[in-house]
Amino acid sequence: MVHDEYHNGNHAVHNDDGMKTKQQVLDEIDTLMRIGTKTRDSSEKNRIRKRLQFLRPIAIYMDSHLSQESIESQLRHCIKRIEAVDNDFDSTFPAGCDSKTKSEFMKGKGLPELSKQVKFLQYLTESK
Repeated sequence: MVHDEYHNGNHAVHNDDGMKTKQQVLDEIDTLMRIGTKTRDSSEKNRIRKRLQFLRPIAIYMDSHLSQESIESQLRHCIKRIEAVDNDFDSTFPAGCDSKTKSEFMKGKGLPELSKQVKFLQYLTESK
């Protein structure tokens, strides 16, 4: 489990817009880096590595100074696109199919990337 110094990434306070600030993201990255160099637990190191792979692009993205409204708009758009892919799948395979076919269909429609983008945008708008 991650050290007490770091509690699931929820230690940062938010700016007045209710969004995380770039400094909060950078602080989380610094905390993870510090913990990662101290721990010998390979599963903890893997969790930290994955979290860093998630956070670093967010820090770069935040340089574009987008408003909370524009981020929420992008989030709504992505969710609508995911719903459209789900509906397209249901109409293409009304009786269902095997998991490999479904996975290929979803990859072809860009669902994995959309899901990552939704997580990314949700992280930016988290209230805690």
